[in-house]
Amino acid sequence: MLLRLPNIKFVIVTLGEGGCIMLERSINGEYANI
Repeated sequence: MLLRLPNIKFVIVTLGEGGCIMLERSINGEYANI
């Protein structure tokens, strides 16, 4: 899961649920397996 983007986990932990929502919009479904 997101092995190519290790920083994503840090963003999710920092921003919480809101970060996940923003992340999903940014990736445009490229990494929908969060």
